[in-house]
Amino acid sequence: MNEDVRPEDAYAAEIERFTKLGELISSFHALELSLRLVLCRADPSYSKVDLSPLYQPFDKGDWFQITPFRSRAGLRELIDDFNRTVQPISPSWVVKKAVVDTRDLVAHGRVWGLKGQDSFVIAWFGKASNGMVQATHHEIMDDHWILERRFQVEDELKKVDLAIAYFRDRSPNVADDAISP
Repeated sequence: MNEDVRPEDAYAAEIERFTKLGELISSFHALELSLRLVLCRADPSYSKVDLSPLYQPFDKGDWFQITPFRSRAGLRELIDDFNRTVQPISPSWVVKKAVVDTRDLVAHGRVWGLKGQDSFVIAWFGKASNGMVQATHHEIMDDHWILERRFQVEDELKKVDLAIAYFRDRSPNVADDAISP
């Protein structure tokens, strides 16, 4: 640690790094929600009610028909479904599946930092074998790493936003006031 750095400045820098990491995580959530909205809108049989819980109050324990919005499909499956849907319309909208690897790393990896360091470390370990695990990822997660991945996710999100607009204009059964991240 640079001994000229005041503790409160070091703390502020650490908070800033956590904030950037939170923005990356939020970008993944926006991408997943947007993919689900497109898949709902792409099917003309869906209606505004199918987008609940956005519009329809409900309680824990209530039952609903499965829709892309309510399914337990993971990001990889959603991207596959989205890409199959948009490929014939506009191949430039196809989402790169590499974002899934980054999301999995951020969601399941171990993130830590040492006091006074300008970065975090992120590591992910494979399945156990004979009491051992192999490191499958080990990267320095500095501000550049976080922002680069966030911009990659946001680039994919821009493609999905184009599909949202396309299907909004072509899906009369789905309300125009559905949220668009």
